[in-house]
Amino acid sequence: MNTADDAATQAFLDAIDETGDRLQEVLDEATGDDSPAIQFYLQGAAFLEAGYLMVEQLAVEHPGVFTAMKDQLYMPLYERAAKGQIGWGEALNGLPSFLREYAAAKVNEDLLGEDED
Repeated sequence: MNTADDAATQAFLDAIDETGDRLQEVLDEATGDDSPAIQFYLQGAAFLEAGYLMVEQLAVEHPGVFTAMKDQLYMPLYERAAKGQIGWGEALNGLPSFLREYAAAKVNEDLLGEDED
């Protein structure tokens, strides 16, 4: 990748990292096991995980595919969800099934791993 690609990818990662921090704050403020914030967090976390997957699997070896997916699919959904125009679940459902399935499995795996400690 060139420097412009690196900078764009880092800006993308910074944006989803920041959103992940905000989602964690919502979860930290949730009360009770049946709080709607839990589902909000899980859907948002899965959507963000899909973004990380795109970077990990595509950005270096397939930068054109990564850029197209990010610019034409992921970011429009991200921006709408971040503004509250759509829910994180709706944004997640707008992604291809392979991304949704992997991301949801990864979030569940991470949560189970945290419970074991």
